[in-house]
Amino acid sequence: MDISLASVSRFAPVINEIRVTQPIVRIIRIGENRFNFSDIVDKILAKPKSNDEPARFSLNNIHIHQGRIDYDDRVLQSRHTISDLDLSIPFLSNLPHDVEIFTSPAFSAKVDGTALAIKAKSKPFTTSRDTSVQINLDGLSLPTYMPFVPVQLNFKLVSALLDTRLNVDFQQSGGTQKIVISGDASIRKLQMQEKSGVPLVQWDKLSVMLDRVEPFNSLVRLREIKLERPDMQVKRLPDGSLSLVHAFALPPTDQKGRASNSVNTTPSNQPTTAKSKPFAFSVARAEIMDGRINWQDATTDPEFGPAALVIKRLDASLSKFSTEGNSPANLDVKLETDAGEILSHQGSLLLNAKSLQGNLQISALQPQRLRPYFAPVFAAELEDTLLDAKLPYQLNWPETGVNLVLANASAHLRNLQVKLPTEKDRGITAKDITLDGFQFDLGKQSAVLDSVVINTAKINIKRNVKGDIDLMAMLAGNRRAKKETTANLDMPAKPGAWQASLKQLKIEQSDIHFSDAKVAPQNGGKPAVQQLSNIDLLLENIALMTEATTSTPSPLTLNLSHNKRGNLNANGTLTLRPFGVDLKIDSKKLAVTAFQPYFADQINATFTNGNLSTKGKLMVQLPEQRPVRASYVGSINLADIHTSDKISGDDFMRWKSLYIGNINAQINTQKNPLAVSLGNIALADFYARVIVNADGHLNLQDIATKNGQGQSTPTSLTQETPTTDNSSETATAELPAPTIAASANVAAPNGSSTVIPAQTVDKAPITQNASVKPLIRIGQITLQSGNIYFSDHFIKPNYSANLTGLTGSVSKVASDDPTPADLVMNGKIDDDAALEIIGKINPLGAQLFLDLAAKAQGIELTRLTPYAAKYAGYPITKGKLSVDLNYHIENGQLNAKNNVFLDQLTFGEKVDSPDALKLPVLLAVALLKNSRGEIDINLPVSGSLSDPKFRIGGIIFKVFINLITKAIISPFSLLASAFGGGDELGYVEFAPV
Repeated sequence: MDISLASVSRFAPVINEIRVTQPIVRIIRIGENRFNFSDIVDKILAKPKSNDEPARFSLNNIHIHQGRIDYDDRVLQSRHTISDLDLSIPFLSNLPHDVEIFTSPAFSAKVDGTALAIKAKSKPFTTSRDTSVQINLDGLSLPTYMPFVPVQLNFKLVSALLDTRLNVDFQQSGGTQKIVISGDASIRKLQMQEKSGVPLVQWDKLSVMLDRVEPFNSLVRLREIKLERPDMQVKRLPDGSLSLVHAFALPPTDQKGRASNSVNTTPSNQPTTAKSKPFAFSVARAEIMDGRINWQDATTDPEFGPAALVIKRLDASLSKFSTEGNSPANLDVKLETDAGEILSHQGSLLLNAKSLQGNLQISALQPQRLRPYFAPVFAAELEDTLLDAKLPYQLNWPETGVNLVLANASAHLRNLQVKLPTEKDRGITAKDITLDGFQFDLGKQSAVLDSVVINTAKINIKRNVKGDIDLMAMLAGNRRAKKETTANLDMPAKPGAWQASLKQLKIEQSDIHFSDAKVAPQNGGKPAVQQLSNIDLLLENIALMTEATTSTPSPLTLNLSHNKRGNLNANGTLTLRPFGVDLKIDSKKLAVTAFQPYFADQINATFTNGNLSTKGKLMVQLPEQRPVRASYVGSINLADIHTSDKISGDDFMRWKSLYIGNINAQINTQKNPLAVSLGNIALADFYARVIVNADGHLNLQDIATKNGQGQSTPTSLTQETPTTDNSSETATAELPAPTIAASANVAAPNGSSTVIPAQTVDKAPITQNASVKPLIRIGQITLQSGNIYFSDHFIKPNYSANLTGLTGSVSKVASDDPTPADLVMNGKIDDDAALEIIGKINPLGAQLFLDLAAKAQGIELTRLTPYAAKYAGYPITKGKLSVDLNYHIENGQLNAKNNVFLDQLTFGEKVDSPDALKLPVLLAVALLKNSRGEIDINLPVSGSLSDPKFRIGGIIFKVFINLITKAIISPFSLLASAFGGGDELGYVEFAPV
């Protein structure tokens, strides 16, 4: 110590130099806020305060060299050493002429081996107390000092090195204090763990360049923030909170009394600051370089796979950011996942305007990795699907609420693969799905998409035996998970309705495969398959959501192939609300057999071949709470149809072509609920098996199953239907009681026969249906090259005829026009005997009208030998048959003339037959023949069709039997009648059976 003589003249101690070499200080912490020197401090503080002015002094050239401080914290069980301590203070003086002179102290040491250097300038005894301090640290190990943190932390700091080059300026003026901090600081090699030892955060270096920081004025201005190679483990806990938040959360301030007692925070100790200002923060550039994030989410259901994501590289920068003013900050982000997914963002942030806008781009995103999040609402897996997207957006969050706007956004799905976990095959695949021009406005509740293009899609749809569609299960999602996440998905509803539209939907070269196990029992135990391929669809201006009760029709064009041979083209409009279509349809060779399983249990025939072609305009509308409205105008062609009997497998019906042209079918569009107009019907190259069964009904009546529902046992259409009734009784006992006249016109002079008036039959009153009846109109029916194989098992003996080469036509007929149609039919019987049918018919009138004349010439009787041998007991060896029939039905009454002409009927030797008639047939035939070997029989029939027992075939047979009986038992009366005898011989009255 060097004391100056100036001490005498200034009346104060003036020391020229003070030097302390290698001092050693030992500090022991023995308790909470108690040290080994606390008793000395307590004594000093216990002395009464003096009001005298502080003593004057001037201390110059103060030096401490190679000092050492040992700190022993017996509370936290830690030791610290400050070594190589050098402290230089040029002077400390409160003499009046020295107060305004800066003192520039310097300090350097090693703190636990880490170099620390502090340089300062200060006026400690002026009113402003101007002080400037430079703090230089190189590699200070922060974990060493973590025990001194006054609160309990939820993480462990394993390593961290602090470097600083900071300038701290202090000034006091007018009762306010001002601190300005500038310079650089960095933390290197940080490693932070959870208390369990699990890694939490680490980085190579975090550096901050401070331009100007004024803590007391709420001002932070930074030149740069740079974070290099950060690696974070982020976990979302089951309660939805984040592990990082838990790690950095501070405990309550009174925990164990440490946080509240460590620092005296009474107002008297607080610095006096200027009036509070809004916090101002700015940074010229903030940057994250080569970051890595490991994300794990424990809130999802592990059933759907781990919710984990690794961002293997994250680069982000924020420039020109400020909480003041309205200048935008640039925000750029680019990240890449361990699966090669890339997300990049370029945009600008206006914090004061609460606005963020930019362009978000996604490349090669694998949606399947997000399955734990979408599985509750979408149950399928997306496998190797990739998503690219460009999303130009603007996000605003004013006080009124959040608004998101997307402008001209686009997305591209590549290699779409959708599969249910329970299925082996993929349900949906597509080469490309492109969405362009997406305009979205959350505030306006509006969404508009310019186009959706689906390229080379393949959709496999399966319906199980219960009728459930597998793809619907995708949309159903997981019910359990759905229930658990409902609360998270709920969003407050906004007033008003959303407006959503799609300008163009295009599907190119796509296929749909539909497998239906529901109808497998009707398809031989195999699922029915519908294969729609080469689908090209264009749908435009689609109003998906609208406030209007009706939406504008959307133009539609559709082309596709069906089951590899049929084609369908449709062009028109589609309306979504209410649903409806208005289309021009052009289909060719649609396989009828493909749809057979859906109606197989409704009919007793099996389609083995057949094509459907249509060309026309189809309209269907489904109004709300009103019957469906539909119409079809055009033509239909059923070609190459081949049906067989379900039981025998025999041919039932077939034809080359059934063309129906100029169709105008209307359902609930006119006064009549059903109005059908068929311009012309043309049937060509057809065959039909027609049978009158023993009980009198046609096999054509059995085409449809009973009551239109499936039967356990099919009914044969080509074989006689079994009946429990006795066949002979059917032919005789159930005959009605009309008046019948029979005469043998053997060269009759006047060619007439006398008919007894018909017996009166009571008629039930006819009640008119109050509802409007269907309107049916047919312009013309033409037949070409037909073949009908007809069998009548009702009459005894049974009769069969093969009608071939049938051609003919039926003129216009309508249910609202009583004018009967002209009928012309020509053909042959067994390709031999000519057949001609002409007349008039109106089957669509209120009552059936029919006036027909049928002629057949030269039917070879030898073909009836099997029947003659069985029922007459004699085979036919020779003879021809000609018939001339006239049938007139009007007002429910039948009047028929049946002229039968047999030429040279000759029987062979008698044969034994249990079914043969017990009559001398040869004698009867001989009596009926004229001198030329001809038999001419006229069998008139009349009666009421309203009688349920009226059977035309049975009546004729009864008349024929009675005629033979009369020829045997009354030959002379028969002859007298034949030669114009008395009236009493002119008729025979038959009593009812």
